[in-house]
Amino acid sequence: MSDAWDADDFEPEVPVKTTDQWEGEDEDDVKGYKIVYNTTCVNTTTITTLTAVKMPLSNAERQRRYREKQKAKKPVAYLKKEAQRKRDAYIPSHLLTPDALKKRREELCKKSKRHYKKVKRVQNETIEVAGPSTSSTLIVKLPITNVKKGKQVRKTYRRSLRTAYKKNSELSDKNIELERKNKRLQKRIERLNKKKPSMMLTSTDAEERDISSMDSEAGISVNEMTPRSKTRTEVNSLKLDRKRAAQVRKKLLLSNTVLHSIQSSVKQKKKKGIKSIWSGLISKYRCSSALSRSLGINRKKVSALSKARKGKPMSEQVKHKVIEFLEREDNSTTLPGKKDTKTTNKETKQKHVLSDYVMNLYEKFKLENPTIHISRTVFYKLRPPHIILADFANRKTCLCSKHQNLALKIKGLKMEA
Repeated sequence: MSDAWDADDFEPEVPVKTTDQWEGEDEDDVKGYKIVYNTTCVNTTTITTLTAVKMPLSNAERQRRYREKQKAKKPVAYLKKEAQRKRDAYIPSHLLTPDALKKRREELCKKSKRHYKKVKRVQNETIEVAGPSTSSTLIVKLPITNVKKGKQVRKTYRRSLRTAYKKNSELSDKNIELERKNKRLQKRIERLNKKKPSMMLTSTDAEERDISSMDSEAGISVNEMTPRSKTRTEVNSLKLDRKRAAQVRKKLLLSNTVLHSIQSSVKQKKKKGIKSIWSGLISKYRCSSALSRSLGINRKKVSALSKARKGKPMSEQVKHKVIEFLEREDNSTTLPGKKDTKTTNKETKQKHVLSDYVMNLYEKFKLENPTIHISRTVFYKLRPPHIILADFANRKTCLCSKHQNLALKIKGLKMEA
């Protein structure tokens, strides 16, 4: 058997035609060739033959050649039609999906980069002179300097300025966040430095941490434990001798019992008991924070309790008696005018003018109703809107509204004359 021959050593039986050999014919008939290698074995000898097979064009190649032909025949109409086709097929950005929008922006970015490179290349080109020729004129190609770039420069400037402002705002936000974090850490270090000298058994944080850890191991919460069991747990955690443990146990039992009683009063919301907690020795020895952690109440709750002070509600019978007393004929006068009305809560009532001052009417009401205990302030508040004070009566007389006004007008006319 002979060695395998190279395919390049053979020439095909049918020569491969190039595109140049098809000049003068229709471009649609121009098709390429493909070389096919046929290997046969005759009497232990390998013979390789090459034949050129004519291959058809693909659909994409046919369409591309058709577009090139149309572009060459009618360039202006083709470009106009192509631009209209792209405008019709355009989809606005807000209707695209995030992936499609990202892909479009990447393509636009690449296209603009290619355009900038092309413009830069044209600007940086040196003067090109055509070769010497006797029949043709001398052609000089100068670099393009007058490029319309004002609008593009302004757009680039605005884009870079917007990016700089955005980056500046992000950095300022980060700076503020870092400053806040730095202050928080500094405050934490200050608290730790203050606690270092008193890191003994009197430290409430350490005690509570140890007790909570032991209770969590035992599966019992601190609130569910009785004062005696809580005292036993705390004394066992200290690991003292028998004599010292007995002394500490008595003091702890007393404090835990007092705390338990205070917690029960807080749960029942006894206002006097809660207010008295923060007065006296608690504030003097600065134990309010430790007490608030153990009881679960703070100064805001105490202040809210003091503000939520309400008296007994006034009965409807007393309100009705006060209104009837003020509407009586000997205490008020009904105005006769059609417009002398007052509408409250969609209920229209005729106006009344008090015949005396409210202070005197209050004393009169107390004499007539000695069994009803009512203060002067409440009596003033119970006066309905349609009952007007006694000062209005001086301005609602015939002399004031008619005759006196006319007299003043005549006096003014005399002065002008």
